[in-house]
Amino acid sequence: MYLKTGTMANFLFKTEELSQKLSESTSSTGHWELQFKKPQELTLYITIEQGRVLFSGTEKLCWRAFLKTLQSYLFCLHTSQAQKAIQKLEESVPEEPQIRKMLGKMEQMGLITREAALKSISLQILSDFDNYLFNTSGRAKFILEPELLYQAQIPGIRLEDLILRTKQRRLQWQEVQSVIISMKSIPKLHPEVLERANLTPQKKQQLEKLVASGKTLETIARDLVKDQLEIAQLFAKLINKGVVSMDPPPELGKKAEKTEVFIVDDSPVLLQQFEGVVTGWGYKVNTCVNALTALDQILNSKPTAIFIDINMPRLSGFDLIKQIRRQPELTLMPLVLLTAENSISNQWRAKWANCKFLAKPSTPEEIPKFLMELRLLLQEISPLPTKG
Repeated sequence: MYLKTGTMANFLFKTEELSQKLSESTSSTGHWELQFKKPQELTLYITIEQGRVLFSGTEKLCWRAFLKTLQSYLFCLHTSQAQKAIQKLEESVPEEPQIRKMLGKMEQMGLITREAALKSISLQILSDFDNYLFNTSGRAKFILEPELLYQAQIPGIRLEDLILRTKQRRLQWQEVQSVIISMKSIPKLHPEVLERANLTPQKKQQLEKLVASGKTLETIARDLVKDQLEIAQLFAKLINKGVVSMDPPPELGKKAEKTEVFIVDDSPVLLQQFEGVVTGWGYKVNTCVNALTALDQILNSKPTAIFIDINMPRLSGFDLIKQIRRQPELTLMPLVLLTAENSISNQWRAKWANCKFLAKPSTPEEIPKFLMELRLLLQEISPLPTKG
């Protein structure tokens, strides 16, 4: 079967292929039904009207699906008063409610603004494109539905612009994900660092209120009706400053009990930042600020890798390595030397001691590169268990 433009109505797509095939697709009005295989089976509908994306979700665009998306973003629709008003409004319509009319009546009743409604829909579309446009394989089928032109009357986003925007956002997400592994992570505030942070009292108060809720980053973004990428970027900066750390999603937290890394450094700030980032990636982290007591702590824990600062008072990192290697159970333990002095001599000494070498960032601009190298190193020497 072919559409009017000659594009196939059904096609299979591999990872990275979907964006190209959608961009070559029809300008007709209807729904793309996308059946994904990975990471889990899921059906996503993308509603298109003459080349503009109006809606996306696990249901085809209809009033029920539209309202469900609004309710997931707009807390004002959660009140009993709003729910009763919506129910009464729906009961007054004998047939399937038209989105444009229902949205207009809700605006007249003061339940919602059209601007807030359209922003919620746009954020959901962005989130779905971020999650599925480049990362999955599956099957696509186009379902013609010309009456959407009258039913919805939503401005939408040009498909070409949306695909280009998603490509640009993909690079931004890659930078953020070197710090934040999942939007289902839960931020945890460090009050003593917040007190010293260069933030206005108002911003400190706002941050305390956000984090005190115990909500995931994904939920925080929805509650604020903000772009998830914007929230992720904000919290990535706060993590880099040591103001917050991340508790991993529950499924990663269970794995982290078996995957523990240890770090020895005389800087409490660095230890806090390291723990915040690496815990957010799904690891359990043990820290030690005193090199003289580090060996006893290491022997009492069960790390899969140990990170050691070189320049520490009373006992250097190289002296600590000698102590560690004298322990029979630690002779094969992966060790990583950390130092702000990225010199050739330190790199050779690390190689001679059979250790990996990782240079600390000396400027804020070097932090993203350091985090990327740290994550790749952990994946190499201490990978998290895969799902069984």
